[in-house]
Amino acid sequence: MKLLRFLLLAGVILVAYLGQFLLDPALLHNLPIQSTIQQLPGLRTLLSLPRTEVVNWGAGFLVVAGLIFGLLATAWPRPPATSVLPKKSGNGSGSAKFGFAALVVALILGGFNVGWIATGHAESGLILGLWILGAVAVLMGGWLLSGSGRGPEAPVGEDQTAETVIPEAGWPVLGLILAVVLAVSLWRLAALPVEVDGDTASHGLQALEMVSGRESRIFAPGWANIPLLAFVPAALGMMFSDNLLVGLRLAGVYAGLLTVFGTWLLGCEILRRPPRFGPHGEVIDDDGRWGALMAAGVVAGSVVLLHYSRIPEYLEPVGWGTLGLWAFLRGLRTRDAFALAASGLLIGVATSFYFSGRVFVPVVVVWTVGVLLLRREWLRVQGAGSGWQGLGVWAVGFFTLIGPQVGYWLQLPQAFMERTAEVSIFSPASFQHLSSVFGVETQLGIFLGSLRQTALTFNLFSDKSSHFGFAGPMLNSTLSPILALGIGVALLYLFRIQGWLLLSWFAGVVLAGALTIDAPTWSRMLPVLPVVGLLVAFGLDRLRVSLVESGGLWLDQITVVAAAGLILITGAQNFVKYTDYMGYEADQYSYVARAAAQLPVDQPIWVYVGNAADNGHWVDRVPQFLSGQPYNQRPGADIGPGQWESSLTPGSSILFHRDDEAVLTQVMARFPNGRLQIWRDKEAKPMFFAYTLPE
Repeated sequence: MKLLRFLLLAGVILVAYLGQFLLDPALLHNLPIQSTIQQLPGLRTLLSLPRTEVVNWGAGFLVVAGLIFGLLATAWPRPPATSVLPKKSGNGSGSAKFGFAALVVALILGGFNVGWIATGHAESGLILGLWILGAVAVLMGGWLLSGSGRGPEAPVGEDQTAETVIPEAGWPVLGLILAVVLAVSLWRLAALPVEVDGDTASHGLQALEMVSGRESRIFAPGWANIPLLAFVPAALGMMFSDNLLVGLRLAGVYAGLLTVFGTWLLGCEILRRPPRFGPHGEVIDDDGRWGALMAAGVVAGSVVLLHYSRIPEYLEPVGWGTLGLWAFLRGLRTRDAFALAASGLLIGVATSFYFSGRVFVPVVVVWTVGVLLLRREWLRVQGAGSGWQGLGVWAVGFFTLIGPQVGYWLQLPQAFMERTAEVSIFSPASFQHLSSVFGVETQLGIFLGSLRQTALTFNLFSDKSSHFGFAGPMLNSTLSPILALGIGVALLYLFRIQGWLLLSWFAGVVLAGALTIDAPTWSRMLPVLPVVGLLVAFGLDRLRVSLVESGGLWLDQITVVAAAGLILITGAQNFVKYTDYMGYEADQYSYVARAAAQLPVDQPIWVYVGNAADNGHWVDRVPQFLSGQPYNQRPGADIGPGQWESSLTPGSSILFHRDDEAVLTQVMARFPNGRLQIWRDKEAKPMFFAYTLPE
């Protein structure tokens, strides 16, 4: 029976990878067996079908493999007896009274901030001070409630106390992962990616307004109606860096670290379980630390994190939101009011950044429903601030944090809904555009087409955003089949807390992404990144245990090393692909901006606008940001054919697109002995020129 199960597991793995191969034939690229496999009779017939049918077959194989694996995989341990935490020392009911009083103070301060701004009063230092004081009151209230007494912890394991189940003990390996993420993120930070997209430049210009003192508000809607709070990290980075682009991109670096760290913490919570040992002491099921580390590794090595940890704005709400979900789950499980207070604040921060951060609020709501259905004991009041009271603590923290933004939303409701309506697939403009894209005439047809592309972006469809546009799936094709297996297990465990938490989060973000125009747009889907890592780790964990139980204990260490090696190899592949894709070419605005950034501030710059379809213009937001606006008024302007002969002055620089190389030759002939700079693509072909005239 074990042999049969082992063979079935092997067959399921083959079916999953066959499905991924049909979706992405590059899976076997450059492997000696690629041509042989493609010539197999049944596979050759499949590959000869129209591409749409091949994709449908591939997706079908992945779905079948995931469901069958869910049936074959070793069941996740069920929650047995309840373990009891020792009662914390504290002032008992007196401490609880002070805790509730602090929360009331926070609620009053938050309400005052809402009312003050909603009635049209100007934002001032008073509002900022009350906001900070309210956040401190929330944390103080949570701390006092947590110290007032503690009841039993949620189930951990039969004859297992909470102290023996410590997945967080894997922190040394996490430290190594974070060190690698930091080193990779800082490596050539100013140069990679070469292109500086327009939205990133707009983010930088808004942050520069704050650094220069021209914008003193914190909560008002800024560029693209994003609250100004979201620009504070970039502004701080610029204050402490002598390179504007590096300072701006540091906001992505810290967000990448937060995201990996938060993924690991959530893995420790969701995958927590009592360890199970074999007859000779070998570990069959650990306490969850291995899965948590695998999840962190998957996220750390993803091409998505590689890119978005190098630009500001988009990854920041993911880092804060992931930490908020961890604190929420831990607070409910351990009945810790302080963790729930912190969670409310953290989720509030996430919603105050880029629009995708708003998705964490419905995730918390759905998770609460799951806890109500599957872990009702977590919601029993076992001390002040626990259970249902803890949800109230969370709500106070969330309201206190977003209070000033709520005031602006009430004052300017269009600022809150404008962007959401603009990118919705149900807007009239979107309907006309997407009807031609999908070849359908109904809203349902558009939604189904968008949902299909969004759901398959992990296996096939590439990013459609202008911020990245990576030519490949979101997840490395070597790991994509494991994601399908993890989803299959989670689906069959939907009414176990692990399956509910993972699938509701994953499905919620995919659905939200499908409801926006031009799906899949990865910048809007980034909140899915941590849960993708967790689902892959979930699949790897169940696959490892199932293989060990059916194939023998000799597979124990082999599967551990193989899984770690798989994640390391895919991470290295992603790094090579990313540097090759983003490390050489850029649009003309980026070239103009980078050339200007390398020249003295007082040196006049001319941008030649000639034969190229899009030369880039001096007044564009990208050159304006990298040239230091509004810090300085660098002399610069566009110049066209027939103008340069009379306009160029000694010591000035003129910038050329590669299509205007003939004009560059004329300029160099008329003004010899100048300095020429050339930007090249990965094949060493000239892309852009900057010529500085002699003095």
